[in-house]
This record gives sequence, structure tokens and C-alpha cells, in this order.
Amino acid sequence: MDKKERVLLITGLLIPIGMIMFIVSVIYIPGLMMRGEPPKYDFLYVSNQAASEYQYSVLGGKLTRKQVERAQTYNQSIIYEDRFYIHSVSSNKSQELSYEEASRLRISSSSKSPDGFTIVYGRRGEVLFPFFSSRDYSSRYIKKNSYTQKLDLEFGMDQRYYYNFRFLGWLVSDGNG
Repeated sequence: MDKKERVLLITGLLIPIGMIMFIVSVIYIPGLMMRGEPPKYDFLYVSNQAASEYQYSVLGGKLTRKQVERAQTYNQSIIYEDRFYIHSVSSNKSQELSYEEASRLRISSSSKSPDGFTIVYGRRGEVLFPFFSSRDYSSRYIKKNSYTQKLDLEFGMDQRYYYNFRFLGWLVSDGNG
């Protein structure tokens, strides 16, 4: 094999490898560079098994509760204790607290944090789209543009049910409103 044939063989092998590297870089590098700033605001959520004795809302930046009136035929045995958690976005861990402690916090009830993040359900699984698809209701993510992080949330006694999670608000300091 002479020098000319070796150059053609090497060029023939390098062109596909170079194309693959170009495609990979076009797909992945922008996502890595545009990841953005991580979230800064922790949030408060409540977890309960089924029916709650209370309805919770945020009024004037504070957590409030109102007792729910139930019909006489309602089975009182399925009411579970509500559990409140602060989720730290920096450590991705939740810490349980009492209603009294939660009601002293300053909360923004906006669905979007002051730095632009939202909490979304898990990813959509698509098998043979458009005929079969599903959504992962047991996972939550914090998301803003191309930044996405799975949240490791606590749900109390039973972690299987998606309705165990109810977002209440973002923790804000008095200066942030």
C-alpha cells in the first residue's frame, strides 16, 4: 500500500468520526452551556394520604387553614394527619415541620419562584406515540428553561401516590415580598 492509498484510507475513516463528533457537540454542548443558574428559593409543601380535615391557602404571605365541613355520611376513618415540609433546593432534601412552624413562614403562593423556577410533574413516557403514552405522576422536577432537576421529596407514610404532594408556596424573606 503506497502513501496515497494510506491517506485516502485514513481520510475515509476520519470523515465519519468527525461527523459524529460534530453532531454530538451540536446537540450536547449548548445544553451544558445554557444550563443557567440553579434555583435559590426553597418551598413549602404539604403531604397527606387522602382526605384532609383542613383546606390550606396562603393569605398575605402566611399559611392559613380552614376546617372542611364534611357530610355526615363521610367516613371519618380515612382522614390522615397532614405533614408539612420545607424542601431545600440546594441540598435537595425535605425537612418536616409542624403547622404552627409553617404558619410563621413568609410565603409567596405564586406558581413561579421569584427567580423563575416552577415545579412540574415527571417526564412523559411515550411508547408507540401517538397511541400509547403515560406521565410519571410520582416524580416532581424543578425547572426553568433548560435547567431541570429531579426533586427528592418526602411524602410521609406512603410515597406512591401523586396526590400526596401539594405545593403551598416559595419561601421568601421579608425583603423579597
